[in-house]
Formats: sequence, C-alpha cells, structure tokens
Amino acid sequence: MAINRDNLRFLLSHFDPPVFPRRISTQLSKNKQFAVNSLEEMLRKFEESDFIDCKVNAYNYIGQTVADAAADDDDAAKPSNGNGNGKHSPLSPYSATTTTTGLADAVKLIQQRAMAEPIPSVIFIDLDQKKYLHKTIRKIKDTFVDEKLEPTVIDSGHGYHIILPVETDPAKYYYCPRPDWDKNKLIPGRSNWLASVIAQDYKYGIPANLSPANMFIQFAEDYLTSNKADLGHYPSVRSCMVRVPGTYNSECIEEGVDSEVKIVNRWNGQQTKAHILFLINKFYYHVKETHEKRQKMMLKARKKRLRLESSRRFAGSRFEIDAKTDALSGAIKHSSGTTMMLNPKLTDALIMEIAHKTHWYIELLFQIAVDDFRKRAVTLLFAPYMITIKQMDSEITEQLIFNWLERCSEARLLDFDQIELTQQAINYARDRVYLPLGEVKLRDQAPDLFAKLERMSNRGGVRVEGGN
Repeated sequence: MAINRDNLRFLLSHFDPPVFPRRISTQLSKNKQFAVNSLEEMLRKFEESDFIDCKVNAYNYIGQTVADAAADDDDAAKPSNGNGNGKHSPLSPYSATTTTTGLADAVKLIQQRAMAEPIPSVIFIDLDQKKYLHKTIRKIKDTFVDEKLEPTVIDSGHGYHIILPVETDPAKYYYCPRPDWDKNKLIPGRSNWLASVIAQDYKYGIPANLSPANMFIQFAEDYLTSNKADLGHYPSVRSCMVRVPGTYNSECIEEGVDSEVKIVNRWNGQQTKAHILFLINKFYYHVKETHEKRQKMMLKARKKRLRLESSRRFAGSRFEIDAKTDALSGAIKHSSGTTMMLNPKLTDALIMEIAHKTHWYIELLFQIAVDDFRKRAVTLLFAPYMITIKQMDSEITEQLIFNWLERCSEARLLDFDQIELTQQAINYARDRVYLPLGEVKLRDQAPDLFAKLERMSNRGGVRVEGGN
C-alpha cells in the first residue's frame, strides 16, 4: 500500500508553516513522538511501521533535538516527555508552581507564557460517537456564522477526527476587519484583559502546566461538540496527534473491522478561515464560569474534609509503598493506641471508613488492570481521590499511579506518556482541590467498567457497604 501524497499534503495544509520539521508517531515507535524533516522521511517512517497507527502533530513544537541534547550527558536519567528524540526538553519550561504576589503578578506571568507558546491555530476534535458528527458540523457552521464552512473530517476507525484551522489576525476578520488592533489581542492569554480573566484562579501561584493556548483548544473541542467529544482527549500545542489518511488503526485490525483511516469531508477554508473572534468571548465567559464553580467546589471540598476529620477514627497516619505488592500501606494508629498495617488491596480494611464507603469503586479499580479508561482513571479518579480525599503526598501518589499503569500496560500497551499525564493530573488536583467522579457519573461514562466493579463488589464480601 502507498499513502496518497495529495491527501497527505492536504492534511499538512491545515497547519501553520513551517511544515517541517514536525513530530509524528507510529506503531513502531510505540506511539511516542519523534521529529522528521521532510515529506520523504515522513513517508519512509510510516512505511517502516507498515502504515499502522501513523499520526502527525498539528502543531510544529519539536522539543530539544538529539544533537542539542547530546552535549548534556547529565540529562540521560531525566524522564522523557515522549518526543521520541532520545533526549528531550523538560515536561514544562516551569519546573513547579510559580509563586505570585497577587493578580497583577499572575497576569504578567500568564502573558509571558502565552507569548512563549504557539498560537492556537488549529482546533482538533476527537469524536468517539459517530452519531454526534452531524450535530457537531452544524454547531461549527452556526458558531462561525458560515453556512459554507466545511471542516475536514477523518474517519479514524473508532470515530472521527475533525480538523478546523483558525484565523487569529484581527485584520482578517471578514465581517469587520480591524487592522488597527494588536495582532495579539485575540490570542488567549496575550492581551492584558484576556490574561486577567485567566489569572483570577492563580493570584498566588501558577501551576507548571498552565497553558492559555491549551485551555482554548480544549474548550473549543468541548463547546463545538456540546461536550460529546472523547472524555480522555486533551489536545495541546505540544501533542495534537491526527491520524494520517490511508493508514490503519491497530485496534480495528485486532477487532477484525475496517481499519483504514479515510477522509470523509474536506476543509474548504483555504481562502477564508474560521475566525477566532467568534469563539474568544465564549471562551472567556467559560473561564469566568469555571472560576465561580471552582470556588464553590473548593468550599464543598473543605467542608467535606472537616467532616472526615471529625469522624475519622484513626490518627497519625504515615503512608509508604509496600515493596512486595506495589500497594499503599501505612502504619495507622487507632484512637485506642493500637497500630494496624493497612493495604488498599485488602478492601475490607478500614483505611478511611467514610471515604471507602463513598468511593468503593476507586478502591476496587486500583486492584485490577484494565485495557481502557486508563487516562480518565488517572485524571478523574485516582489523582483527586489520593490528593483531595486521602491528603496523600504527591510523590507517593505518583508512584502508586505509575505502578497501576504498568500493570495496565500488560493488558494493552499505553498509548500516552504516563509521566506527563500523571504529573499533570497530580498538579491539577493539588491546585484545584477537586473531587473524584461520583458513582453515578462513572456509571454513565464507563458502564462496562462500572458493571465489572459492581460484580466484584458483591463477591467475597469485598464491598460490605456502598456509598451514593
């Protein structure tokens, strides 16, 4: 088989120049990204992987190259961010949460980050459920007030990839061009008033992974699909991987269904792109609403912690990793003065009695390896449960999640960077103090997995009492 070069050039035409160098990934690279410098090199790498799981990054972030990194041997032991270049730049240019002294300081730092990152010039939507395709295209036309606008739609085998280039230059706003405006005025986080909205949540500290551009493209995906996009999809200006038409999806091959990736709708906006001005106000209203909801959620979390503290029958907890079982254990001193060794795999033990009753499904999920829902389990269940509910140390939480993901990779290889995902999830849980998914929401988002956990909970008295 040979990839249609015209289709590949058409796909690359959606992205801002320069086209090369650009990062790609294949099945042969185990979905880790690496840079190629020409169309011929890209096609050669795809062919070496038998055209299976071939993807291209919509943004031209490259990271540190092999040649640049070779001079620094001290970096050899550092964790990889998945660039696939052998050695890589750090996961973030900021090593930890940056302390700020107030709103003005936070605004300045956010503007600096926005200026240092690529412009969010491509909206990438991963739509798992095919029944929502027509509604999504309809909303794209309505949002950008253009009945003739057609995004590119790629049948990925298990859903659709929707690609829509976005114009950010005020002078190219086709209803009322504004050449007098600063070109940064409409780019998320770059202008003072736009950065001020984002800064409301970060007056006294900006997390290392905060990115105004990522916030925007993730909002755009959720908004344009009415929150029907893949819940485990987090597009970013560093990793926005689009399947290449004419290649094959390995999961479909395993299932014995049509695995070829095909273009089913073509973008027609080469002359006039969808303009960011139609989305930018909606984005900032969303940021403000999210800020207000987060304040209420943090208050609720604090109240819950106080209730847990007042009803907890254990004190002096110290957690550590059990070297034999890779599980959490701790020397827990009971109020009576006796000491017990606890392990979350022994789910009838009382680690935190109330939390265990409410979040029994998280305790059970931690005991099994799964081949799906791994990313969402980390971000929506384990990180907030261990950080917000159990108040565990970040390093212990990270090691526990790594151990669980390693077990899961034996069921099916991970298709994401576990280091970057876990660290981002822990930082987010630490900064935002949010709660894990409730029982009802987990049942809605992962019905098969939830049913499996329910069956487990009824065997051998593992789950004696369940929460709501």
